[in-house]
Amino acid sequence: MTAEAHTDVAASQSGCGDDNEPSKASPPVLASAPSAEEARGTLPSSSSWLTWAVREGVIIAMLLAVAIMVLKPLVFDKVHPDRLMLTPQQLSLYDGVRHRKVFLAVMGTVFDVTAGSRHYGPNGSYRGAAGRDASRAFSTGEFERDAVDNISDLPAEQAAAVHRWREFFANHKEYRRKGRVVGSWYDANGDPTEELRRVEAIAAKAAADQKDKAAAKAEEVVCNTQWSARDGKTLWCPESKGFPRKVKGSTSECVCVPTVTATNTLQLFPGCAPTARKCHFDTD
Repeated sequence: MTAEAHTDVAASQSGCGDDNEPSKASPPVLASAPSAEEARGTLPSSSSWLTWAVREGVIIAMLLAVAIMVLKPLVFDKVHPDRLMLTPQQLSLYDGVRHRKVFLAVMGTVFDVTAGSRHYGPNGSYRGAAGRDASRAFSTGEFERDAVDNISDLPAEQAAAVHRWREFFANHKEYRRKGRVVGSWYDANGDPTEELRRVEAIAAKAAADQKDKAAAKAEEVVCNTQWSARDGKTLWCPESKGFPRKVKGSTSECVCVPTVTATNTLQLFPGCAPTARKCHFDTD
């Protein structure tokens, strides 16, 4: 056998002959073809399904949270129309813009004032109170600057004024009490805070003083007055007319009132006992 023939035989046995002849070695393993759904992009590939699931789950959870925040008050409202417990964020939705209803709160009590939208709606003079507890603004009149619920630094007279606003809404024939809002006045469980108790006490005292003042005015009898160089000034009331008091805001120097109680409105004269019907004091 010639050298050339031997070479051809060796080449044919090794499978490395003509370039057009396929090799007899094992073919490479090919990746499986994508499914029709994967080819159309309708399903995530097997390598990214977990990332896709997490992303979609987060989006769904966020949408559910928003839906619960918006719908929970509405559903609860049908069952307990005066016992809503709102967060400030939930209350803020009821401003006449994001929701057609208009809610506001005074001292933590939420009222539906939709009937007064001309006052509290988007174009109303008191629109700054909508969707929030603006207790402070109801005392100061600054609904842009002071539309917050904290009045802890206001004097007693202004605190009592805020309380009167709450009673105004509570007794208004067109406004409805809806519930409470978490904040300075009620905690997350709907329980009153110390601030609410403090202002309630201030309001109760102011109401009592006002009642005393009204009673004194209705029964007002001017005290008898006498002056002498030896005794000074003497004020007294007939036994049937009560006790001498200085009535705050009265144009009379002394009036006789039927109660022995001394208050901020019905003040004692210096050196005069609460039960005394006659008082002596120097005028120097």
